[in-house]
Amino acid sequence: MKPDDEFSERLRWARQRAGFKSTAAAAQQFGWNLDTYKSHDNGVRTPKDQATVEKYARAFHVDFGWLCIGLAAGSDKAPTGWRAAANKPPEPSKASLIEDIPILGGVGMADLQIGDGAQPKFVKRPRGLHEKRGVYALYVIGDNMAPAYRSGEIIFVDAEAEPEPGDFAVFEAVRFTGDPKSQRYFKQLKAESDTEYTFVQFSPVADDVFKRNYVKWARRVIPKSELKAEA
Repeated sequence: MKPDDEFSERLRWARQRAGFKSTAAAAQQFGWNLDTYKSHDNGVRTPKDQATVEKYARAFHVDFGWLCIGLAAGSDKAPTGWRAAANKPPEPSKASLIEDIPILGGVGMADLQIGDGAQPKFVKRPRGLHEKRGVYALYVIGDNMAPAYRSGEIIFVDAEAEPEPGDFAVFEAVRFTGDPKSQRYFKQLKAESDTEYTFVQFSPVADDVFKRNYVKWARRVIPKSELKAEA
């Protein structure tokens, strides 16, 4: 299997259409090696095996044959107009019927799993997110954020947006200098300063303070109110 010379262009288009402004954002979400993926995205190298192309096609929800060699599904001809459609969102009336948002794991008080390399399951896109790209979903484990979110619920995370005070968030952080293992959390951002973040959990109610430089990344959980289409 040998992708053609336009493979990297198709891969970049698929990434951008999925809402990832950078290779780093996509690699972080799906757990890919950044250097390898970036070399495929910028055309320095092409994948050596079919499994890699299939992985990219699943992640960005595009047809494998098209991504690999430019063929439209079920056709021997390349699709037309794909460059012009790069930023075209799905139809609002159809968006909620499409299972195209990956569920990348579960999240509780600590230690969520994101991008472990397994093929993700997908969940239907809420109508309120029909124009939103770069979204992934997580299962809630436990009731530490009840009553706002209960165990078994699905939350939708904006892979491109950092939380502001009042937002619910998933984030990765260490507890102290030299901590050999960072953990990932689901909490609400209560306040932030130049030196620290204050997060809160609801059950039991407790503040959790992290030094700002101990937080590796934080992403905004999309509120339930934004999942519904406007009347």
